[in-house]
Amino acid sequence: MAIMGYGSETLIDQAKPPSATSSVLELAKILHQLERSYRHLRQRIAKELGFSQVELTALLAVGNEDAASPGALTEELGFTSGAVTAVLDRLSRAGYLRREKHPVDRRGVVILLTARGEEVLEIIWDRHHLVLQRVISETPCLTDIDKILPLSKVPGIIRSTANAQRAS
Repeated sequence: MAIMGYGSETLIDQAKPPSATSSVLELAKILHQLERSYRHLRQRIAKELGFSQVELTALLAVGNEDAASPGALTEELGFTSGAVTAVLDRLSRAGYLRREKHPVDRRGVVILLTARGEEVLEIIWDRHHLVLQRVISETPCLTDIDKILPLSKVPGIIRSTANAQRAS
């Protein structure tokens, strides 16, 4: 089985737990369902607004950064630099993004939202907020900020674990 292969080892090979507890299995299942549901939501929003899912993801990635780099977007989208350049070109031609020289590195560029890009990003977040308001209203334990804030650690833990396993 070759899942997320890095060289001759895979994440599966590197991290075979002696026994998975029911909470670990349940968390894995929930994370998978969340990922699928969120991907479905983004697909619906992208279709509604006339974007591909990749374009929508690029807009979200740029909107979440003060100044995104093409390299960071390549990593975020998981595409080649040529494919990311094509996405950025389409979004730039449509007036959603602009490229500027990097303020420190003369060789680099930063990708920024235009006013039109910021407007569409606000629409995207409004769609997210509508869904999340329903999630919170139907899941009362999520109204307690102290219970949901620890979840903000999960993406970083997953990313750093995957990166550490990748490096070994």
